[in-house]
This record gives sequence, structure tokens and C-alpha cells, in this order.
Amino acid sequence: MITLVQIRSCLEKDDNFISMTSADVDLICKDIQTDSRKVGQNSLFVCIRGYEYDGHDFAASVVASGASILIVEQYQDIDAIQILVKSSRKAAAVLISLHLGNPAARLKLIGITGTNGKTSICQIGEQLFRKLGVKTGTIGTLGYSINGVNFPTERTTPDIIDLHKIFARMADAGIEYVLMEVSSHSIYLDRIHGLEFKIAVFTNLTQDHLDFHHTLE
Repeated sequence: MITLVQIRSCLEKDDNFISMTSADVDLICKDIQTDSRKVGQNSLFVCIRGYEYDGHDFAASVVASGASILIVEQYQDIDAIQILVKSSRKAAAVLISLHLGNPAARLKLIGITGTNGKTSICQIGEQLFRKLGVKTGTIGTLGYSINGVNFPTERTTPDIIDLHKIFARMADAGIEYVLMEVSSHSIYLDRIHGLEFKIAVFTNLTQDHLDFHHTLE
């Protein structure tokens, strides 16, 4: 759980805070969500503008479901505590980390990016590390693994909330190194905002995904 004071301080430290409506400073949030379907009593809901949906459109429904604080990029005409930020995506990243006790800081992250080869390097690296007796986790196209035990994911780089929950599971399991596929989409969409990588690996660059990035530059 995190308090409103902690939330504001975290956003200010990340240079993302703009302003907020008047609020109860003693208010406590029990979880953070970007999916309106998962909001419950005393949730903090981050309104993210996506390519198919805009989280701001769900502001009224999440408040009705029990959300006590909204993170917004534009104030909504609704009776609720609202915090205006420069980037909702970046806000979600730092706030879920705060809520979970910054689990990524307990791990040594190796980020692997590039058009091709991410999965191969991730899997070969995991085998090498485990052969050396190092407790290792992976995150990528094949899901995520904790010291050889595999779990499914929906994306190469999971969304902001799920990613930090995976870090928490890994840290609690005693994982030391995490080899993580980092897609170009996830970099652009700030899914890795706030993370510190011990090692960065760049494989190659080809014309894939120009529908999203438009140019190689």
C-alpha cells in the first residue's frame, strides 16, 4: 500500500508531476491498475492513452468501481482525486515499482534489444548462467522463467504492471540475473522506464516494424 504523499513525492522525483486536485493526504491506495476491469476498492487507476483505447474514457466507471485516485494527462470532469502528469505511462512505471518495493533493484538486469536474435541470446545466456550455478530468470517472447520454470506472457516485453510483478516474483525466489528481451515497441512506449540495466545488448537493425517506427532512424 502507498499513501498519497508517497505518490506525489515519487512523481515529483521523476519530474513528472504537474498538479493535483485537493485531496486527503492520509489516503492510502492498495493497488495500481491500468486495466479498468481490474479496479477495486481504493485502487489507483492510471489513465493511459493507447492505440485502441484511451484510459481517460474509463475514468467514471473506475471511480464507480472504487478507484480512489486517478493519474491523468488531462483533468476529467468527475468528482475524484486526480493527479495531472506529463506522461501516464512513466507514472505507471514508477508507481508500480514504489508499490511493490522496487523489486528490480534487487536484480541484475541484462536488456537485449534489436530486430532479430533477442530470443536466441536470451535462451543461450540463461543456459550459460545456470551452468555456472547462477540463479537466473528470463523475460521474452517465450514467456518468463524463474530458474528454469516457465510461465506464459502475452507480450515480448510485458506491460508495465505485469513486468514489475514478475520482477517481484523473481526477487522473492532469489534470482540474481535476469535476461530480458526488450522490444523496440516497449522502449517507445516507456514500459522499461525507470529500470537500470547492468548490461545492454544490441543485436541488429533491419526494416521490420517500420509500420510502427516509420523510419530506421
